[in-house]
Amino acid sequence: MDKYQNKDRTVGRVLELKAEKNGDKPFCYFENDMVTYRGLNEIANKVGNNFQKLGLKKGDKVCVLMPNCLEFLYVMFGLAKSGITMVSLNYYQKGKILAYMINNSDAKALVVHKNFIDNVKSIESELKQINTLVICPGIDNAPVFKFDTIAWPEMLKSGKATAKVDIHYSDIFCMQFTSGTTGASKAIMQPHNQYVFAGEKMIEVTHGTEGGNFYNWFPMYHFSGMGNATMSTLLSDSTMYMVETFSLRKWWDDLRRFKITATGGFGQILQLLMLMPESPDDKNHQVKNMICAWVPKDIQDAFEKRFNIILQDDYGLTEIEPVSIQAWDDRRPGTLGKGIEELEIKIFDDFDNELPRGSVGEIVCRPKLPFIMMTGYYKQPEATLNTWRNLWFHTGDFGLIDNDGYIHFVDRKKDAIRRRGENISSQELEQIIGSHPNIAEIVAVPVPSELGEDEVKVIIRLKEGHPLKPEELLDFCQPKMAYFMVPRFVEFVEDFPRSELGRVKKNELKTVTDRTWDREKAGYKLKR
Repeated sequence: MDKYQNKDRTVGRVLELKAEKNGDKPFCYFENDMVTYRGLNEIANKVGNNFQKLGLKKGDKVCVLMPNCLEFLYVMFGLAKSGITMVSLNYYQKGKILAYMINNSDAKALVVHKNFIDNVKSIESELKQINTLVICPGIDNAPVFKFDTIAWPEMLKSGKATAKVDIHYSDIFCMQFTSGTTGASKAIMQPHNQYVFAGEKMIEVTHGTEGGNFYNWFPMYHFSGMGNATMSTLLSDSTMYMVETFSLRKWWDDLRRFKITATGGFGQILQLLMLMPESPDDKNHQVKNMICAWVPKDIQDAFEKRFNIILQDDYGLTEIEPVSIQAWDDRRPGTLGKGIEELEIKIFDDFDNELPRGSVGEIVCRPKLPFIMMTGYYKQPEATLNTWRNLWFHTGDFGLIDNDGYIHFVDRKKDAIRRRGENISSQELEQIIGSHPNIAEIVAVPVPSELGEDEVKVIIRLKEGHPLKPEELLDFCQPKMAYFMVPRFVEFVEDFPRSELGRVKKNELKTVTDRTWDREKAGYKLKR
């Protein structure tokens, strides 16, 4: 793996150097299209130049609302080369949450795929600073907007020369929103070096080699897609096979057809794969390893034996990735591996005192190298200082470090819900659902999912004389939130269990009872 000095540790510069080295080698396949290393660099230059022609300059923000596609890569690297900060948005977001994210970022332009154009149109009047809208792949049949509207082909009409901007490895490359707390989503400021470091670290811990084939089903708006998958592919001179989303039906066919050597996943995906009927072809592939978050302890050994694939449990956050990972040759089921050497990691009590080995407390860390993790939360200095109190980054997760140095995850300290790899703010959920005219009070909590992580449960106290059916509630929710936020479980109560101070005891509500309505059992179908 090539090593880069600080002056070269920016996302755009790494692409330039790799394009010089690899030329016409395929970098990424998507559906029936392919782009080479050289081709990606040239298109990124054109896109970056055209963003500059729109009047955007270093430090300005551009929101991106796009699915997995080659154009996502062109925008990602084009912005990186021009010094403009990319604000990567979850394309399932809609309504007030989407408007808040766009406005909070101070973005001047928005790149949106035609599939999500209605999401933007519905909040057009609420967007305060957007003045340019780029529609991909074109504006045919697109609604009329108050913004200047540009069709994607116009972003490709420029020379191939690099956009000349002085970019430092500490400059903010991307902002991604996290819903990891009870408050409103926070925009995480991620420097260029965070992405370069994450890619390098993934190669190191997975024994990645030059010329591999990585199967990327991760959403590109996630750090997993942009950082772990894309940057590790780039830095290892490999080829990425990107698909729109995870498909259990296509999984093994894709891995065999593309001669995939590495991929990644979540605990739920591993469980779904294990539930498939055993087949003589279970080991008929070239996959060596999978980097996975939340590998269930009870299936790790069985999965590795059945499919002959090494599973490496990875623990990280959008603020810093990875924190720890199971070593290639020392995997202990039920642990998150040992902390990476570039971080100091400790366990603190509620007063920020260090706890001894084997004690449960909050996982905290801080970097030994500059700019390998977030620099803070955009326009939220108090939240930044609170997370970094006493000069330690507080993850909000409870865990312990055993006598051998392995990290064990115990629970989330924050009042958040994690479903299918997505973090959901309970406060945002409660605000949206609480706006229903029939609801007097609502509480949102996580309940354990049979596939790992959480399902969303809401407990509702209705206004007197204002009935509401669960199906009617979900009909109300769907146009106002991302599909993964829509509750699976609904329960109506006359009142909530409360503390002496009148606060709702949420911990007593995190179970499914015989009074709980289940969306899946009722056959209610969500629209994405």
